[in-house]
Amino acid sequence: MNMFNNRCRRIKMGCVAQPVNTIQSLILAENPLQPRIVRTPTFYVYKMYKVHQQATMVPVTLTTPNIATYPAIPTISASASVDGTGKLHISMCNTNATSTHTVAITLNNAPVYTSCTGTVINGPSYNSYNDFGVAENVNIQNFTGATLAGNTVNLTMPVHSVVTLELTPAVGVIKQSLNAIKPSFVIGTAAGGTIVLRSTVAARTPFTLGLYTVDGRSVVETCKGTLEPGRKTFVWRPKNLGMGTNVYIVKMKSGESTLSQRALFDKR
Repeated sequence: MNMFNNRCRRIKMGCVAQPVNTIQSLILAENPLQPRIVRTPTFYVYKMYKVHQQATMVPVTLTTPNIATYPAIPTISASASVDGTGKLHISMCNTNATSTHTVAITLNNAPVYTSCTGTVINGPSYNSYNDFGVAENVNIQNFTGATLAGNTVNLTMPVHSVVTLELTPAVGVIKQSLNAIKPSFVIGTAAGGTIVLRSTVAARTPFTLGLYTVDGRSVVETCKGTLEPGRKTFVWRPKNLGMGTNVYIVKMKSGESTLSQRALFDKR
């Protein structure tokens, strides 16, 4: 997960192939007559890392020993991002199954942060798992082992653990961060005749999406909504797309911002 985050300029999306009842699945299900669900450790890692979605990646420079030499496996891996409200999230993994690891973080060119909270995923042993009919061995817990002093954060990573820290800037910094956001919009398409609008706005912003014929003159269908502050994604599936492969013009208007994009849809 940290590798994907740190390479987000090239990796636009990562997918889990089968989320239920497979190796490294998120959920285990049993007995359709009396359904029972188990959330796996993998589920909780995905849940913890949700804070990095729609956020801006912050480059991380990491110095750490390796727990293996060939292939080289670092003891600590890490990634970080800033969300739409200015909060900084730092996620770290200690891959050592027998030893804790002290981590010192220096925040370069960062605003003043006033608080540091955290969560941790861990279990009694490195191969702990969750099973049917018993209490969970592995889930997300509060982590209180990090201390913030100026532009440095110090903590001790528990053995075989994943930790995410949340650093909150001063109120004035949050307002400044939101006000500094310049509205931006990107129109894309997805399978099944889906239009995807990715936006970055500072406040709730009304918008209109229009689907036009390829010459841009005739309206096929329109959609109205409101964009929430920060970096968000809006998905629209028009109902009036013709069958087969067709080319349309998608137009977006929000305040003084306008955008148009030629789109190819295949509904075969």
